[in-house]
Amino acid sequence: MLKGSRRPANAPSAKVAALLLLVLPMLNAPAIDLSWQPRISLGTRATDNLRWEVDNAEAAWGFDTGGGVILQAQSDTWRSRVTPAFNFRRFVIGEDADADEYQVKTQNQWAFLERASASLDFDYIRDSTLSTELVDTGRENAVVNRDTISVSPSLNFLLSEKTSLNTGFFYTDVSYEERDGIPFTDYDFKQFNTSLSHAYTDTLTIYASGYISEFRTPANGGKSLTYGGMGGINYRYSETLDGDFAVGYMQSEIDFLTQQQTGFQVVIDPVTGLISIVPVFVTVEDSAIDNGPIARASIHKAFEHFDTRLDYSRSVSPSAFGAQSVSDDILVTVDHDITQRLSLGFRGGYNMRSAESDQVAGTGVNLNRDLIQLGATVRYRYTEEITLAANYRFGHNDLIDINDTAVNNSLFVTLTYNGEPHFYRGF
Repeated sequence: MLKGSRRPANAPSAKVAALLLLVLPMLNAPAIDLSWQPRISLGTRATDNLRWEVDNAEAAWGFDTGGGVILQAQSDTWRSRVTPAFNFRRFVIGEDADADEYQVKTQNQWAFLERASASLDFDYIRDSTLSTELVDTGRENAVVNRDTISVSPSLNFLLSEKTSLNTGFFYTDVSYEERDGIPFTDYDFKQFNTSLSHAYTDTLTIYASGYISEFRTPANGGKSLTYGGMGGINYRYSETLDGDFAVGYMQSEIDFLTQQQTGFQVVIDPVTGLISIVPVFVTVEDSAIDNGPIARASIHKAFEHFDTRLDYSRSVSPSAFGAQSVSDDILVTVDHDITQRLSLGFRGGYNMRSAESDQVAGTGVNLNRDLIQLGATVRYRYTEEITLAANYRFGHNDLIDINDTAVNNSLFVTLTYNGEPHFYRGF
């Protein structure tokens, strides 16, 4: 991978201050209802392979202590929600994996017309890549701190009783902590999207959507401009069975930097006088085009005490390795309520991921992998506010480039307190 200078982890702080102005609630309503709801969580985690290494797997055992509060203000036409939260992660066994995590998430909705509404979501998150592991960092899990800023405004118009139009914009900026040997690359991602849906009958809805996005990695001069569109249906066969199916197509125009050999150079060692011939490389701009189908499918079936879902998606998304990735995801979810307080859950997932273009992958982007994850959860609700959950997860990660496999076993136990909301009305 071509490397360049990266911004320090606290670089987005100036953007945070500026963008916070976008999420101030609209206080022109005659009456406002205010509420707050606390949350506290205590957890422990153990794993036999903290960083998903093929060799020299590192066992780890640590604790998470977190909490937050949901602050909400609303009137008849708008609602603003702010959720600050924190988590302190400390490992008794395991090196260089501690983290102090903070976040502020906001949601703002405004019905400015009878048939039109607007929303604005703004999030600032400082966390560790251990929080999401293999989801967005590719095939390995180097543990570093990360700053993420996301802004997402949207407009929704009800064109008729059965037809609606939604348009939105999404922007995110991700910065990784500078640390020797860490391959992650800072990036920003922008996407404009629009969708049109029509309720053809009470059970059948048809829709179409399109988007254009830009993915940039300033440190190595990479940029991908992607266009895509999908069409699909949502069908409710019965009260307990429904499905969603969509297919589409995307194309990316990719610019990147690569090394090109221009010749050879004679080098004389000033100490030994030995003469050697070494190749000479220069950095040049290159480009590629990638295109292909995208799809999404979901089937949901509910039973008296079971809830099952099968999801599939093929999509293009940003990665921390300086290139977008193409991934196929299959997820099976089964939840079973044994009693009103005790429930069991099962998750089985398969993810096949690769770099968007083989040409970009040739620059050192390592995204090719096949990942299988299986998990089981036992959850007991002691009271309406207090829940104890234990989750076991198994992962089998085939690394295609080096023809090897990393295996991970992890156990998480979490005690959560979700307090009741406290209301203050009439302001």
